[in-house]
Amino acid sequence: MAIVDLKTNLKSLRYGQDRAFGGSSNQPYITSDINVKDSEVGRTGGPDFLLRGGTLIPQRVGNDVSRITQMLFDFKSPNGPLFIAKQNVLALTSTDFTAGPSTSVINTGGTAVGDFLRNNLGFDKSKIYNPLGTIGQVAGGFLGLHLYKQGLNPIEGPQKYTDYINDLDGFDGKNSRLVTLSRGTLTSDDINLFEYVGGPGSTNGIGRTIIKRYENTNIDNGYNNIQGIADGKILGVGKGNTDIIDFRQEPGGSKVKSLDYSRLENRIETRVKLGDPGKKGEDRSNYQEGLGTALDKINALSLYKGQYQLGADKGNDFVKFRIGVIDSGEPDQKTFIHFRAFLDSFSDSFNSEWNTEKFMGRGENFYRYNGFTRTINLSWTVAAQSKQELIPMHQKLNYLASSLTPYYSPNGYMGGNLVSLTLGGYLYEQPGIITSMTLDIPQESPWEIGIPSSGGGDDSNGVKSDKDVKELPHIIKVTNVQFIPIHTFTPQLQQNNYDGALAGNNSKYLSSFGKERYIALSNGAPGEKEGTGGNNNYGDSTNGALINGAKNYIEPNTNE
Repeated sequence: MAIVDLKTNLKSLRYGQDRAFGGSSNQPYITSDINVKDSEVGRTGGPDFLLRGGTLIPQRVGNDVSRITQMLFDFKSPNGPLFIAKQNVLALTSTDFTAGPSTSVINTGGTAVGDFLRNNLGFDKSKIYNPLGTIGQVAGGFLGLHLYKQGLNPIEGPQKYTDYINDLDGFDGKNSRLVTLSRGTLTSDDINLFEYVGGPGSTNGIGRTIIKRYENTNIDNGYNNIQGIADGKILGVGKGNTDIIDFRQEPGGSKVKSLDYSRLENRIETRVKLGDPGKKGEDRSNYQEGLGTALDKINALSLYKGQYQLGADKGNDFVKFRIGVIDSGEPDQKTFIHFRAFLDSFSDSFNSEWNTEKFMGRGENFYRYNGFTRTINLSWTVAAQSKQELIPMHQKLNYLASSLTPYYSPNGYMGGNLVSLTLGGYLYEQPGIITSMTLDIPQESPWEIGIPSSGGGDDSNGVKSDKDVKELPHIIKVTNVQFIPIHTFTPQLQQNNYDGALAGNNSKYLSSFGKERYIALSNGAPGEKEGTGGNNNYGDSTNGALINGAKNYIEPNTNE
C-alpha cells in the first residue's frame, strides 16, 4: 500500500485502560478536543484589560479547579493524598512561637492513651491543612482573593505574631516563653526550660520539642553589673550593684598585668592623639563648626621644616610614620610630613641580578652576579574626622605630590627631590626617592560641600560658602607609592662579628651586627634626640652567646 493511502485513527483515541490488565489512572484529568476549528485558532478571549484571558477566564478557571480537585481526591494515584499528608506534617514540625512553660507535659488524670495523644500529637485547627483552601484559592485567585493555606478554616488565619507580642498573656492565657523572657523571669531551674508538642524536635510531628538552657543564669554569683570604661574611670563588675571591682583583677584580688586604663595617657584616644568623635558630653549643637578643635592631632599637624622631627609628645602614633622632603639647597633641613599610620599595604622587594654564561662542553648555565635592587611599595589611608583636619590633610598631600616634580636650583638646573621615610622601627629616616604615587578617592568617602549653617560670605553667584573649608573628600587612599631606598652603607652581605668559642665545639657566637641594616630595628640612638643617629646596638643584647648550645637570646631595644 502506498504511503499516501495509509490512515490513522489518532484523533479517535480514547483515554483509559492505561494501566496493566486494563486499569485506568483517570489521567489526564482534563482533556481537550484536538480537532480545533480554524475559527478557534489564535482565540485569546479578548484583549487583556482588567482580567487576563478575557471571556476565556471562566472556562480556564473551571478547568484548573477541576484538575486540582481531581488530583487531591484521586485515590487511584497516591499524589493527592501524599500532598495533603505532607502539608500537615510540615505544619506539625514548624516552630511554635506561642509555646511556653504551660505547654510542658501535662497529666489530665485521664487514660494513658489520651494523655499520650495530647502530649505527642500537636493537631489543632490552626495547623491542619484543609485542601479546600487550595481549591478556593485556585477558583478566586484571578479576582485577588487570598485564602490561608494552613488552618481548618481557610478564611480565618492564624493569630499574627505582632498580636501575640502585644498580648502579655499569650494565646489562650498561656504563659508563653516570649512573655516570660520579656518579664525577665524563668522560674524553672531545670536544664529543660519548656517543651511543646510537635516542632522541629519531633519526628514528622510525632513527639515533642524541648528547649534547653545554654547556661543557668538563675545562679547568683554576686556579679551582675558588668560595665566598662567611661570618661576615664574604670567600671568593672559590680557585686550586688554596690562594690566596683577593677576588671583587671580576679575576684580574689590578684591583679592582672595590664596598663592602668584609668589614666587618660594610657588610653588610645589620648596616647596617640587620635581623638574620640563619639565621646559623650561634647557640644554638637553647631554641626557646621564641629567641635571647635581638631580631633586627630597627627592628621591636623601642619608641615614644618627643621633638622629633626618633632618629639613623641607632638607626633606620637601607633607606629611612627612620616616622610621628610630633603631641601636640595640646604640638605641638613627637611620638610616633614606626618600621616596617621593607617597602612593598607607594605612590601619590601629585594632583587639580585645574575647574568648567565655558557662554556663549551657544558650544558648547564653558569651565573655571574651583576647587581642588586630594592623597592618598597606601600599605601595608606588619610581620613578627616573633624572639620579642622580637612585642609591640613589636603595641604600635606599636595606637598607630597609636589615632591615628585622637579627642583630648580638658583642657577636654573633641574633635579629631583630626595626624601627620607620612617615607618616604626622598620625604616628610620631612610633616604631614597619616590617614583610614583596615586591618590584614590573611594566611593564610600563623603565630600565636604562647604555650606555654612549661618553667616558666611557670598560667591559671585550669591551662594553662601564656608570659607574655612573647600569642597573636598573626607577620605583619600594614597596608593601605588614606590620608594627606592638609597642606602647609607655599601649594600653587601652584613658584616657581623663572631667572637669567642662555644662550649663543646669550634663555633663562635655573635658579638655584634654589621652596619648593613636593611631593616633598621631602630628608633634613634638611646639617650639622644630622635633623628640624631641610629641605634648603635641594632637591638641586640650585649651578649648574645649561646649557652651550652641552648639558644641565641636577642632582645629588641625598647628605647624611643
